[in-house]
Amino acid sequence: MTLGGIMSKAASTNMQHTSRLGAVSVLAAFGCVLVAGQADASGFSTARFGGEHGHPTTTNPTAVYYNPAGIAKSEGIHLFLDGSLAIRSASYKHTPADTDMAEPADAQGANTDEAKLFNVLAVPMVGASAKFGDFAIGAGFYVPFGGTSIWDKNERFEDDPQYPGPYDGANRWYSLNGTIMSTYYTLAAAYEIPNTGLSVGLSGNLVKSVVDTLRARNADGSNDVALEGRSYVDASGWQVGFGAGLMYDAIPNQLTLGLSYQSRPNVAG
Repeated sequence: MTLGGIMSKAASTNMQHTSRLGAVSVLAAFGCVLVAGQADASGFSTARFGGEHGHPTTTNPTAVYYNPAGIAKSEGIHLFLDGSLAIRSASYKHTPADTDMAEPADAQGANTDEAKLFNVLAVPMVGASAKFGDFAIGAGFYVPFGGTSIWDKNERFEDDPQYPGPYDGANRWYSLNGTIMSTYYTLAAAYEIPNTGLSVGLSGNLVKSVVDTLRARNADGSNDVALEGRSYVDASGWQVGFGAGLMYDAIPNQLTLGLSYQSRPNVAG
């Protein structure tokens, strides 16, 4: 569950400084009471679409995820296209354990050389909303949970006729490459209750989840480079979920409060 608040600046020029300080104070106070459920869906939370304009009191089409009540505060028809770019680097070096198999003399570093990755990932969000009188509808396509990793190769073992496995790097016992991703297809509806400053919204999510992982494995559970094989997991499925929210103009044109809930895929379990 997420709680948020936002205050706008006063229109008068001589009120701008005071209003700005007030807005910061209010936002800081509400930031201290933000409550968010665990992101148990899968992978990494990538729900950053909309940037500063994506939050529980937004009125643009990202509200279909952040707070569906927000689209009832908009006017007219809106289209929204957003992309987030992630640049990630990582390294891994395995420290031999007592249970590890000794590396062959002619394959030193097969399980202990430093492994690295450098990946560039893009996360899209496409949304739309339209308001008709006091009612509003919206739709969106986005990826709030997901991640992909592709590790570099160990060039020392390229085309090695006896030990081909270590070419995939010391990381291979953990992961050669993998993807965990949940893609959302959302429809939302909202209603602004006349003369109250309150709007309510509800969204339904169709979620496509994918797990695709390749790693090194041996039948005996060891990390013997002379015996190593590969295990591959390729699983996917469809789930459903929902979101619900409230938005209230506590002080018209100055302070808006938002409260929203987003279920996990398949709601529970």
